[in-house]
Amino acid sequence: MIKYRYALDKEGNLIDIIDLDRIELKKDDKFFGLDFGQVLIPRLGKIKRKHFAQKPNSEIIGSGETYLHALGKKVFYDDYVKCLKNNIPYYFKYKTEIYCDRLKQEYKIKCLQKIEEKKFDLTKYFNEIRIEKKDGKFIPDIMLSNSQRGEKIYIEIAVTHCCKLPIFSTDSTD
Repeated sequence: MIKYRYALDKEGNLIDIIDLDRIELKKDDKFFGLDFGQVLIPRLGKIKRKHFAQKPNSEIIGSGETYLHALGKKVFYDDYVKCLKNNIPYYFKYKTEIYCDRLKQEYKIKCLQKIEEKKFDLTKYFNEIRIEKKDGKFIPDIMLSNSQRGEKIYIEIAVTHCCKLPIFSTDSTD
């Protein structure tokens, strides 16, 4: 398994090593790690799988953020900005329980009738996004805000292994 599949180019664009080709690379191309900006070297060999490798003797001390955490923030930010620019929905999906309360008066119970999946288009409400910007005494991973209402929400990226499906979607048919 390769550790670094993604890196940032000198303009801050997310680069997938799979998309790089030896012919396209120039001598002045530089790549940097997502977690704390260390210099990464593209390895495009024919024997081993393509990957970015850390430059030897790097003296950068890490921020404490993991590679996957930084990648999650970057992908979320880039996708959300793309959705805002192109007027594409960015859905937050969640499940809600629907209860039948027909017997509530008589028996003081309500029965779970079904669980429905709902979705909320974040771009319809939050038209600004900031990554790692201080808000009062707190620095959220991502802050979505509404410039007219002054309302905001924080998004914290947590790297866990219990999540099986993404809960966000940019597919307007969902």
